[in-house]
Amino acid sequence: MNTVHDLLRIGGALEEHGDAPAWVEGALRRAPWVVVRRGPSPPSCIAVGIRGSTRDQRFATFVRAERVLQCITPEHLATHRVWRASHRLRRIAALSALEAIAPVLDGTGLGWGPAGSVGFELASGVDTAREGSDLDLVIRAQTPLPRPQARALVAVLSRQPVAVDVRIETPAGAIALAELASSAPTILLRTHEGVRLVSDPWSIA
Repeated sequence: MNTVHDLLRIGGALEEHGDAPAWVEGALRRAPWVVVRRGPSPPSCIAVGIRGSTRDQRFATFVRAERVLQCITPEHLATHRVWRASHRLRRIAALSALEAIAPVLDGTGLGWGPAGSVGFELASGVDTAREGSDLDLVIRAQTPLPRPQARALVAVLSRQPVAVDVRIETPAGAIALAELASSAPTILLRTHEGVRLVSDPWSIA
C-alpha cells in the first residue's frame, strides 16, 4: 500500500488527468519517478505528482499500480542514511542538515524522512535540490504528538542553517508541525477530500 510522499519509479504510460504539459515527457525521461500525492484516484490507480526542472513545473495525474517498478519511502531514506552517499552532501545545505537532525528525529520514536526536492533527489539520484532549497520532512504519527514535544522539535529545527518544513501525517491527514507547536486552538488538516480546521486531528475517525 503506497502512502503520501512515497517515491515511485514507474514504467509505461501514465493515466493522465487532463492534458499533460509539454515538459512532462522530458521530465520522466530524465527521472522516471513520481511522488504519491493526497487525493482520490480511479480504481487500480495511484494519485501522483510529477516534478519538472523548475518550481512551477508540477503536474498532478495518476499511474496504474501495475506500472510501479520500485517504491522508496521517506522512512527508508532516513533509516539507511542515504544522504551520506550523495556527491553533493557538502554543497547542499538541505542535504547536510539531515546528518545533524537525524538523531533528534530518531529520538521521537516516530517514522520520518526527507520529502520534497531532497527526498526526490535521494531516491532518484537526479540532482534536484538547489543551494537555497528548504528541507522538507515528513513525520508519520499514528498516535498524538504532544504539543510540548512539537515545540521542542521546532526549537531544535529552527537552529539549523536551512529552513526546515515538517508535515505530520496523522491517520486523518496532514498537519504542519509549526501549527501543532503553536498555541492556536485549531489546526489546518489536509485530507483526501480537502482542507478543514480541527482542534485535534487524532480524534477524527
